[in-house]
Amino acid sequence: MASRPGRARPTEAALLADLAAADPGLRRAAAQALGAHPAAVPALRAALSAETKRPVQEALLAALTDIASADAVAAMLGLLRAEDAWLRNAALTALQEIGAPAAAPVRAVLDAADPDLRMAALLALAGLRCPEAEAWTIARLEQETEVNVCATAIEVLDRIGGPASAPALDRLAGRFAAEPFLAFAARAVRDRLLGEPKA
Repeated sequence: MASRPGRARPTEAALLADLAAADPGLRRAAAQALGAHPAAVPALRAALSAETKRPVQEALLAALTDIASADAVAAMLGLLRAEDAWLRNAALTALQEIGAPAAAPVRAVLDAADPDLRMAALLALAGLRCPEAEAWTIARLEQETEVNVCATAIEVLDRIGGPASAPALDRLAGRFAAEPFLAFAARAVRDRLLGEPKA
């Protein structure tokens, strides 16, 4: 008995067309398959901007994470501005999964004019497993004027910092003496990183 020929795989063009299909199952399957096609990043990015179904959004993000190119990282960074909190958080997780290739682009966002973007970049750095993350966070902390961004930086240093972070945290506490909670948090993290007992 003759064996049946294998089913032909969809072409990239066919998969790109399926990203706009009415059936969310087709869109999801196309997104999953396009994770092996780096040239599809612009289409994946555009699809994410219009997609409303969570399973399809998850597949699109997974495809960008698999590709992990500079364009894919840029697409993730663009999502940090999304109104949808789920998308913002999912993009942060995806950047952290990409790891080292995302480090320099995330570092650039630390200087963004929007404080929310600076906070998002700090949170992304916390999970990137990047050797420079502590130094970059310290540098942001030293020049930051927004209380919420400083609080995020303190949180990040509490997770990834070491004794090298202590002087910057001490200076922050002095700069924000009029913000008792922030100053307290900075000194508490400093003491922990230095291994000093609580007063």
